[in-house]
Amino acid sequence: LAYARDLNGLDHATCQVSHIDWRDSLSPSFKAAQRYDLVIGSDLIYYHSDAAALSATIVAHTAADGVAYLMCGRGRQGVTQLACLLRAKGEVEEEAYTLIKRSRAGNEDGVPLILMTYRPHAPSPVAS
Repeated sequence: LAYARDLNGLDHATCQVSHIDWRDSLSPSFKAAQRYDLVIGSDLIYYHSDAAALSATIVAHTAADGVAYLMCGRGRQGVTQLACLLRAKGEVEEEAYTLIKRSRAGNEDGVPLILMTYRPHAPSPVAS
């Protein structure tokens, strides 16, 4: 990802690339070092067993007024579970897409995708 950022001439101060172990987000004591206005993820989930950790990571790192865009393979294990877990913490919209791949021989093949958009619930007001 850092290579892609640099290749596209994006500023390091505004486009950060970080390594995150999703399992760390499952700890009750976990606090994200930073929350982001925009979280972008692609090709993130393959198994049901990853959904809870990925959901916790997305929730922990998305700012209260932020948004996360997640592109996932439609029908892949864990996608439905991820959406359900995120809905418990915010609003989730899902849009189906098909990526058309064309081979050099001119053959086309469709890859079914889902764009999941997550926005956190507004924080509850603190009673005084």
